[in-house]
Amino acid sequence: MKKYPKIHVVNGGNANYSISTAKQLTATAIASGKKFAGTWGVGGEAVTGILQAYVDAKVRRSAERRCGATNGSLRLAIENNVQAAMLQFPPADSKVCIETAVKVLKGQKVPRAQHLLASSVREPVSTAQRYYKPQYSDDLYVGTERC
Repeated sequence: MKKYPKIHVVNGGNANYSISTAKQLTATAIASGKKFAGTWGVGGEAVTGILQAYVDAKVRRSAERRCGATNGSLRLAIENNVQAAMLQFPPADSKVCIETAVKVLKGQKVPRAQHLLASSVREPVSTAQRYYKPQYSDDLYVGTERC
């Protein structure tokens, strides 16, 4: 926060990995009348709840999200034109590790180090269409569909 002094936390809460709790916390923040430009949620459930509250309140603020680009949160962001930034879920990173181990076992060359966030869903919602998988449920963590 010292690096970005213009960012001020105006509300907070623990959603306990619950969509309904995150939705209620966000609805309460919206109803409080406090001005805020974005939301940060950790975990797929939290951001799904945040986006549901945004949709219900007809709010189009940005929703920053970390740990887990779920299919459902992508769907909500796309359908409701809510700008979101999403990072990959750790099991998708594990997929990269397993694929690398298989290459090593096959004697193939692998990089000495690999930046796992390079494959994260970080583009604006307008380009998130390529990550959304309508054939899968909302619970799918993007990047794990072929694990």
